[in-house]
Amino acid sequence: MDTNTSRYWTINIIANPFDKDGKATSCHREKQSTLATEFFENEFPQLSSQKSLSKGENQYLQVHLWKIFHDSTVDNKKRAKAGLCLRCYLSHSIIKGCQILAGRSSSNYTLFSELLSYVLNDDGSTLIVLDNNNKTQLILNENCHTQPIPKEGNFFSVDVLRTYNPNLFNSNNSESLDNWCIRCTRQNTDLQTHLLEIGVWIPSDWSLLCREIPQSLDTHFTNNQCQLIEVFHAVYRRDRQKFRQRGRCSEPTYPQLEEMLCLLGNKNIILSSAHELIQHFQEIAEILRQDTYSTKIGSPKADSIDNYFTNNSDSFSKPNLSCINQNTNSEDIEEIELRELLNQLPNQVLFNAISEIIPQRVKFLSKKKNYSAYAAKFIQGLQLYYQKNKPLSLKEIAALWEINWAKARRIFQLSEFIENVQSFSERSFIEQIKERASIFCTSELSCNPNNLRNIAQEVRNFLYEIAFKEAYAEITASRSVYKNSLFAQVLRDYIHEKINSNKNNHI
Repeated sequence: MDTNTSRYWTINIIANPFDKDGKATSCHREKQSTLATEFFENEFPQLSSQKSLSKGENQYLQVHLWKIFHDSTVDNKKRAKAGLCLRCYLSHSIIKGCQILAGRSSSNYTLFSELLSYVLNDDGSTLIVLDNNNKTQLILNENCHTQPIPKEGNFFSVDVLRTYNPNLFNSNNSESLDNWCIRCTRQNTDLQTHLLEIGVWIPSDWSLLCREIPQSLDTHFTNNQCQLIEVFHAVYRRDRQKFRQRGRCSEPTYPQLEEMLCLLGNKNIILSSAHELIQHFQEIAEILRQDTYSTKIGSPKADSIDNYFTNNSDSFSKPNLSCINQNTNSEDIEEIELRELLNQLPNQVLFNAISEIIPQRVKFLSKKKNYSAYAAKFIQGLQLYYQKNKPLSLKEIAALWEINWAKARRIFQLSEFIENVQSFSERSFIEQIKERASIFCTSELSCNPNNLRNIAQEVRNFLYEIAFKEAYAEITASRSVYKNSLFAQVLRDYIHEKINSNKNNHI
C-alpha cells in the first residue's frame, strides 16, 4: 500500500479534548511543520512533488533520514530536521497503536484519548538530537547549543527512533518503522500500567496459570498448590501447544479437568469434583494476579472484600446478647443493628480510610525518582482540586506546577486513589460491624458463608451509593465543577484538619 508523502511533514499533536461548551471533540489534530517541509523539499526534491510513495521509496526515505539523524559527524541542525521528518511520520503510527489498544475497551474514545496523552507528547517544533551515546535526548536551541532533556520530558517518538534499526530490512527479521512504532506503543510502560489500572489488560485466570511461575512466589504456594500448577501445565498448556491455540485462554474443558483430577489422584491429592478443582485454580490465579499488579504498578492491589470475609469469618467474636428480649428473632435484631450502623459509620470510616491512603500515596511518590519532588505537594494538589471556591482542573494544576497534563494525571491517579479509599472503607466498615454489632452472633445468618457475602455486598453497595458513585462521576466531568460528594466533603475535612495540625506544630 502506498504512503502519503505528507506524513513526513504533517505531525499529529494533542488537542483540547473538549470544546468551550464541554462537548467532546477530536483529541488530536494535524499540524504542518514548516521546518520539516523545507528540509524534505531540499533533501528529496523529486519525491516531495509526489502525493504518495511506493513501499521501496518509503523504505529508502526512512533509512536515509535515520542515518542522518544518527550520524554524529553531520551538522546538528540537519540531524534534528531529519529527525523531525521521522517524528512527523511516527505520529501517525502512534495513533494507530493507541487505536489498537483502545479497541479492547467498550469506552473506546475515552480510553483512546487517555492513551494518547502518554505517548503523543511531541510538539512538532522543538529540534532534538541524541547524544554520542545514543541515550540522552538533547534540545537544540537557536544558537545550535544543546541542552539535555529530563527523562520524564523525553519525546516518545524520539525514543522510538533511538531504538529502531532499519538495517534489519535486509534480514529475515525485517520490521518496518510503522510496525516498530506500533510495537513500542503497545509495550510502553505507562500505557501498560494505565491499562492494568483500569482493568482493560487484566489477564484471565487461565492465562496466568499458563505462564511459568516466578521463583519469587515459590514460598507463597503450598506443596499441593505447586502440584496443581504442575498438573495444569501438563494438561492445559500441553493442549494449547498441541492444537496451536492462540488468543485469550478459555476455561478448561470437562475432559481436561477430569484428566487433571486423575493425575492429582495419582499424587494422592483427592478432590471431590471438577468444580472444587476450579476453585483451587482460581485461588492460585488470584495470587499470580496480585503479583502481576504489584510488579507493574509498584504496589499491591487491595484485597477483595469477599476474600476478607472468607479469610476472617472464623475469628468473629460472639457478643453478649443477654440484654436482648429472648422472644425477638435474632436475625431481626441483627438486621436492625446493621441498619443503625449503616447510618452511623460512613463519615468515620471514610475519614480513617483517607487518613490511611493519602500517606501511602505520598510515600509511594517520594520513592519514585521522577515524582519525588511532588510528594510534598500531593495534599496541596488535592486541596486545589477539591476546594469549594473555584476548584482547579488537573490541567490547571499542571500549569501551576509547570508540568504537562499527562504527568499531573500520573501523580494524582484519581481513579485509583478513590478506589483504594473505597476498598479500605469497606474493610474498615466490616471491622466496625464485627466489633460493635451483634451481626456475627449465633444465628443462621452469621454461620452461612453465603449470607456473609450478601452482607459484604450490601455494605459495598451502600458505601458506593452514598459516597463513591458521585465521587467517580466528579473526576470524569468535562469541566472543573464544585465537588460535593460525601467523599469530597470528608476529604476536605481531612485536609483542613491536616493543615491546622501542621500550623499548630510550627507554633
